Amino acid sequence: MVNDAIDREVEGWQKFESIMYQEDRVLFDKMMSESKQYLAEFPASKHDPAEMLFMTLIFQQQKIINKLLAVVEAKQKKG
Repeated sequence: MVNDAIDREVEGWQKFESIMYQEDRVLFDKMMSESKQYLAEFPASKHDPAEMLFMTLIFQQQKIINKLLAVVEAKQKKG
């Protein structure tokens, strides 16, 4: 199942997370949790779990960038 494979992939990153500062761990956990919400929608897939996770993280970042750009553009139009 896709979610099991993703969970195993994230578990493999525990050593990376363990060396982070506490505030970074909180952000890392939030990022992983949010990505799992998207991945829960995926049907069983032949894609590499790491690839799926990376694409989901990139997608999340792009959504945030687009929202921030919209805010900046709206402020520029007002000012």
